[in-house]
Amino acid sequence: MNPLHEIGYERMPGRSFRLDFAHNDADNQVDAVLNGMQKTIPRFEAVASRASEMMLRLDEDRRTFFNDNLRVHAYYMTHLSKSLYHYMYAYKHQADTHVLLRNLDLAYIEIVRAQQYLFEAQHGEFSTWYSDAEDMGRTFQVDWLKETIQQHRQQALERNRESP
Repeated sequence: MNPLHEIGYERMPGRSFRLDFAHNDADNQVDAVLNGMQKTIPRFEAVASRASEMMLRLDEDRRTFFNDNLRVHAYYMTHLSKSLYHYMYAYKHQADTHVLLRNLDLAYIEIVRAQQYLFEAQHGEFSTWYSDAEDMGRTFQVDWLKETIQQHRQQALERNRESP
């Protein structure tokens, strides 16, 4: 269940996105991601909240552009970050089935929310911009993430049934 294992475009095995352990007050990659997300999530939430407030102040004819190009992506990054946090927390605590399942469920809920925000920007000429993004597979792999989280959840349930 190592979420840092299959990163196809990472050139050095065992290293992910050049994480700086000291900068993230961590001894390993997992803790670096968790600590980094704890700092990052509130920042994305603040940007998303401010974008929602600002959008209401805009003239009606300017809201769609603002929403599609800033607000939606701020919320997408908020929920994507939360999903990553819970996924990594599940990985770190996979020996505790209750913690593992709870955090996989939270990761799934957050990735669904992230996808919903992307879909909010689909309209008009862009009606299939994200839902039919075959050529942008490396950028928007939300469905793959949802499937992966569900597979790990199912594996955890099966392991739990098998153990005495």
